[in-house]
Parts: sequence; C-alpha cells; structure tokens
Amino acid sequence: MLRQLLSFRPSSPFNLFFAFLGVFACASGGGDILGASTPNGTSYSAVDIVSAANYSALTIEVDVMADRDVAGALAYYEADLQALMANGWLQKPGGLDIVMDQAISSTADPNRYYSYEEAKALVAEHRSVEPASDSAGLYILFADGQYKDDDSDNPVMSIAYGGSVIVVFYSPVEVQLMEQGQGRGGTAGPAGGGGAGNSPNTTVRDLSVSNVLMHESGHLFGLVNNGLDMVSAHQDAEYGAHDDDADCIMYWLNNRVGISDVIAESINNSGDTSTISFCPSCLDDMKSVHVD
Repeated sequence: MLRQLLSFRPSSPFNLFFAFLGVFACASGGGDILGASTPNGTSYSAVDIVSAANYSALTIEVDVMADRDVAGALAYYEADLQALMANGWLQKPGGLDIVMDQAISSTADPNRYYSYEEAKALVAEHRSVEPASDSAGLYILFADGQYKDDDSDNPVMSIAYGGSVIVVFYSPVEVQLMEQGQGRGGTAGPAGGGGAGNSPNTTVRDLSVSNVLMHESGHLFGLVNNGLDMVSAHQDAEYGAHDDDADCIMYWLNNRVGISDVIAESINNSGDTSTISFCPSCLDDMKSVHVD
C-alpha cells in the first residue's frame, strides 16, 4: 500500500485566486446529506465539515485507480481549500491533512462505466483512513471509468453522497490523453502544475477535475440548501442543491463533462487558468455556522 501524508496549515500564505470563467455549466451528482461513514462508523454533517464547532481539523483521504495522473488537479484543489481557510470561510484552525492512501489496481479501460451502486461499492471496499478525534473526514475516489447512470449529452464527471464522499470519473479530455498514451502517474507540483509535461490538454484536464472536486465539496459543505440554511435566497430550485448564479462553482452545470470545453476555450482565448469560486451567497452560508 502506498501511503503519503501531505500536511497543510491555514497559516500558509495562500491568496484567494479564484476567478470566474464566464457563463459555465455545472450539475450535481448529489446524494444523501448523511449516510457514508469512516471505517469506525463515524458520519459527518455539513456543519462538522465547514465549522470548528465539533471538529477543528479536516482530513481528506484520496484513493486513485488505474494510476490516474491527478497531481495537477489536487494541487489546484489544495490551494483553493487553503484559500478558503485563510480567508475565513472554511473554519478549520487545526489544519488540513490530505492522505494519498491507496494506489488501486484496475483494468485501466477508459471505456469502462460505473453505476451509482457500483461506485458506492468501490468506496465501501477501499475507504480505510480513520481521522483523528479532532478531525472531520472526507473521502475522494478517482475511479477508472466513466459514469453510467447519466445518459444525457452532457453527463456528470463526479458524484457526492453520504455527507463525506466524492467519486470522480474520467472526463473526455482524460480519455483522449489516455488514448494518446499520456495522462498517467504524474508527480505533485505547485498549484497549476501537473503531469504529462503540462501540455494544454493536461491543463484542461487538471482544471476540469479540480473544479468538479470543489463543486462536489460544496455539496458536502451543505450548499445550496443541502444541510446549511441559506442566509439569503440563492437556490435554483429547478436543479436541486444548486446556485442560481451562473458564475458560481455551485451552478448546476459545473460538474458536467462540458466543463472541459469551456475551460479549453477560456485558455485559448485569454490564457486564463483560474479555478471557479463560490459566490458570496455560498460563502455567507458557510460562515453563518462558524463558532467564536
């Protein structure tokens, strides 16, 4: 088993560098507000994850199938979480630990598809890290296939469920890179870095995956009306727990495969490699459950 512990503390000098990419698309893979648990049976509420009321720290276990190159995406994601902490939106004074836990073998077939129940079975099999008593815990699984339970023209890249679990599936740009013999096993680098030589396609892949990670994290944070009360009305009721602001990471289209096309267009037009932010309404909801 490969186990690597990366520790990040909120005192790090990260700036909140999120930027809007314009009219974007996003969707929720959603799921139960509670239900998933750690190996010892601990479940977490949105308040547990967002505030220091019950847990002062946050531990994120990451498992990767098929030697997927996720280093660049995780670098963006880490920096964005740190920025949320440094700017007072995510209240975890005890810090953030990201545990790269298991390198899970697979057939590495980009044309493999998983149903929701099959994805949940993988999580149940491989989630193994029990956070410390003062830390809430999330689990991220990078699966070795695409999502079967969405047959739309713009299917989801990821799902969140059970209050603490995110599963990320292959995106079209990642499948394309794999077919070209790229996109496997890069090494971690600074935010904006990635494997496979930082080609335009790998940057699109990394930004796409990072954005869907933060979108699904927003669901686990209890946004929008999904565990946290809203300070002001901002829910797009037609699309469930999603924001009515098209520039917000919680807009309903921002975890669908079309996100890659929008990111590619933004990079080609302006060179913009920024991630998408939470809107002020979402940030207000997060801060409303903080403790003194």
